[in-house]
Amino acid sequence: MAGLKGYIIKRLLLAPVLLIVITMITFASASLAVGDPATLIFGGAINPEMQKGAHQDRDSLFEAMEAYEQVKEDLGLNHPIWIQYLIWLAHLATGDFGTNWESGNPIVEEMLILFPATLQLAITALIFACSTGIIVGIISAIKHNQATDRVLVFVTLTLYSTPGYWLAFILIQLIAIDMYSLHGGFITMGWRDNANPLGRLIIPGVAMGIASAGFYARITRSSMLEVIRQDYITTARSKGLAEKVVIYKHALKNALIPVVTVIGLSLAGLFGGSVIMETIFSWPGMGRYGYNALLLRNYPVIMGVVLFSSSLLIFMNIVVDIAYAFLDPRIRYS
Repeated sequence: MAGLKGYIIKRLLLAPVLLIVITMITFASASLAVGDPATLIFGGAINPEMQKGAHQDRDSLFEAMEAYEQVKEDLGLNHPIWIQYLIWLAHLATGDFGTNWESGNPIVEEMLILFPATLQLAITALIFACSTGIIVGIISAIKHNQATDRVLVFVTLTLYSTPGYWLAFILIQLIAIDMYSLHGGFITMGWRDNANPLGRLIIPGVAMGIASAGFYARITRSSMLEVIRQDYITTARSKGLAEKVVIYKHALKNALIPVVTVIGLSLAGLFGGSVIMETIFSWPGMGRYGYNALLLRNYPVIMGVVLFSSSLLIFMNIVVDIAYAFLDPRIRYS
């Protein structure tokens, strides 16, 4: 266990360094994106066409330009990119993620409000993916080379290859339009107040987790097939143990080790993938929050979302490593 503790401490010390590198790359990429945030926030009042207008009053133009420069100064956009990043980093060290340029509210407060909605959607997708994928994978492994196995392999491959956004639109057509009475209109105005939970949460969760379900099933099947061919499984069967005991007590625990890794990392990945689903279903979460920030070149919000997602991914990596050690004591860290 000492090796595991040392490994965790090392990872915790390296995490801030990794986060800084990620934020540097993200900040530079966002700064190089096409479009001036000040112009977008100012409403496009300063542009070449405006300066060429024949009826444009010179005094009004100068006033608009002064206001535009004042907006840039207030946002800190008149500094070089590296100075802007250092200013942001200095504020971050005090727990200040900055202010949303669009709303004027602290980003931390907005993220705390939106995070539960994203967490709810991600957990729903994860529960669906795990319960479906693991069960299907186990059945497929037990029925190896039988008709059931071939059908399930085809189904899981299809699920894994299905784009979530395409499935989302199919579900909208089949359920939101053709079966409106089932849910009360989860994509219409006011759906959050009136929609049936089936339409409000389950349907976006299924669309978000369908590809993961197929992937979990294939990973579980491959891992189970590898484990049930081991000598200790053969020994357990030779002792006369029931097949259910052999599978669920002896084989399943070891077979779930690679699945746990995938699931742990997928939870963080679901937060990143929530951008598309939350936009399609008008879900009030952090994914849609980050998407709107990208449209407006809202750097502080983009950086806040990226920092949160990166921190979650690093944290889940550490949790997965700890789960590894408990599931398989043979694993050692150096």
